[in-house]
Amino acid sequence: KGYIVLMNGTALSALRAPVEVPVFIQVRGKKGDVLRSWWQDGVRFSDELVASNERESKIPKWSKKIVTSDGGGSKQTEIVQVADTSNINRERGWLSTADPKTWMPDCRWAGVPVEAYLVRDEVVQINDITYDLSRTAGEMKLKADLDACHEFIAQKRLMKWRSEVENARRIGRISRTDFDSVMRALKQATHELSAEIHRKRFLNALNEFE
Repeated sequence: KGYIVLMNGTALSALRAPVEVPVFIQVRGKKGDVLRSWWQDGVRFSDELVASNERESKIPKWSKKIVTSDGGGSKQTEIVQVADTSNINRERGWLSTADPKTWMPDCRWAGVPVEAYLVRDEVVQINDITYDLSRTAGEMKLKADLDACHEFIAQKRLMKWRSEVENARRIGRISRTDFDSVMRALKQATHELSAEIHRKRFLNALNEFE
């Protein structure tokens, strides 16, 4: 409530976009002011935006005609239309030829295929770059690169993977066989299984377009 999401200047009733095509996203308030804006690769909407748009909604009436200011005191009325398939198809042309480096200048992998895999436990390699997640510096470096490349889904998977690994470590290895120890061992095994699932999803998010 209170804002609309626009893709390439067109209001969206649901978070839909052409796959593998760069699009320009804006979040605008009732007064027409731009609250946030960024370039992204097709359907890779951030988790924050997805969480606030779980259901398809009607474009609010006020968004059909919003007043914008040029900053100098003069105002003009801007008409915002609802996206349709024909609009998206028309926009594919110039967007598909755009150089990813121009809208993701700090992304190490912009414009090239990504190959991500696990070298060994907690050591990830993405193309020719290795990240040692057992070290804080390695994890921070990976998070920074994911952010620069707008890899929001991979970021989410990484955080869940790391969280489950830490949960399993906190429980510790069990040597006794009493009931409490057995239950703790089962809980630890559950966290380890969850960590493995999220690790695979993290790699899949990088290797495949969602």
